[in-house]
Order: sequence, then structure tokens, then C-alpha cells
Amino acid sequence: MSKQPVTYAFIDSQNLNLGVSHDVVNQRGRTIYEGRKLDWRRFRHYLREKYGVSKAYIFIGMMPGNNQLYEQLQLCGFTLIFKEIVEFINKDGETEVKGNVDTDLVLWAAAREFANYDRAVFASGDGDFLSLYQFMDENNKLERIIVPNRYRFSRLLKFHFYHKLVFIDRMPNLLKPKQKTGSGGRITSLGKPGHRDKTSVTNSKKKVNSKKGAKQ
Repeated sequence: MSKQPVTYAFIDSQNLNLGVSHDVVNQRGRTIYEGRKLDWRRFRHYLREKYGVSKAYIFIGMMPGNNQLYEQLQLCGFTLIFKEIVEFINKDGETEVKGNVDTDLVLWAAAREFANYDRAVFASGDGDFLSLYQFMDENNKLERIIVPNRYRFSRLLKFHFYHKLVFIDRMPNLLKPKQKTGSGGRITSLGKPGHRDKTSVTNSKKKVNSKKGAKQ
């Protein structure tokens, strides 16, 4: 009996969340996609059932006041890798918060966990990961690249890895019904972990000085 390949997922939380939650308008001003919230519980189930993902890492900015969100993501079966955030003043004089997770995702996928899995699934529409995907492909470990939205993603991915792409906006069962709430976009109901999923949080005790909310 052949051994089942070990599959891990590496998820860019901000790119994924913004990709599915923002409307997309074409050049004529017509809305061609209405943003919705991702159902994280169903997404974890999809990763498990479709690709056999045993570990699903989410790379996410660490923000004060978001503990409930982090706990809910854990309950869905994700392992959280935190990135400390920084505040900066944009060109309009407004304070913004940034927590770029790109380097952390590359580090975990290509170094820290590389020897522990046979196949990798990535969730991001960012072309900055192209070199990582090429490295994974050369080592026969690139399973799929899950893109949040087919209307808004890097052309580099379309040119080099279109045969590896799948699009969440084409899977409405993974998205919550569109409705207006006063929750500020936070996820409040995420379900329970699946079989064999670990719910540990990495570096969850890091201190963050910022008091401003961030996009997830």
C-alpha cells in the first residue's frame, strides 16, 4: 500500500481576505464581482478534503484586540504564524498599519517546514511569490495556488502557473452570504477544527505596540 503524500497549506491572510471581500468594478463602472466574507471553517474543510492538507498555516498581522479572531481561526483548524505590525503615515497624512507576511511565508514554506511535507498548497494572488512557486515546482512540491479572485491577481501567475491556479470566487460554497453588519469586517462564527488539525498559535505572546486595527 503506497504512502499518502503529506500536504501543507501556506496562506497569505491579508491577500486572501481582501481578494474575496472587495468589490471589483470594470472600466465601464460595472460591478463584476461583489465582495463577500470567506467562510474559514468551510475553507479549512475544502483544503482537507480536496488536497489532503494536514497542516494549514495562516500568516497574519498581530493586532491588539483581535484575540477572538485568532482563537476562532484556531478552532477552524489553522495554525497561526504572527507578523508584528508597524504604523506609518501615508501620503494623505493618515495613519496606516502594515504587517507584510511575505518573507515569513517564504521562510516557513522553503526552509522551516520544507522537509516535513511532500506537497504544498498556497493561497494568495500575489506575484511576489513567483520565485517561491518556481522553486516548489522544480522540487515537485507545488500542488495548487489558490487565488482569491480571478478578476484581481498577478499576471505573473497567469503567465507561468495558470494550470496550477484555482479561484475562490468560483466556489460560492466557500463564501458567506453577502450581508451588511456592524462587525467591522471581523469574523464571528468559524466552526470547529477538523480531524487531526492542530490549533496551536505560533508566537502568540508577542507584544505589539500599535493600538490601531489592521486588515486581515
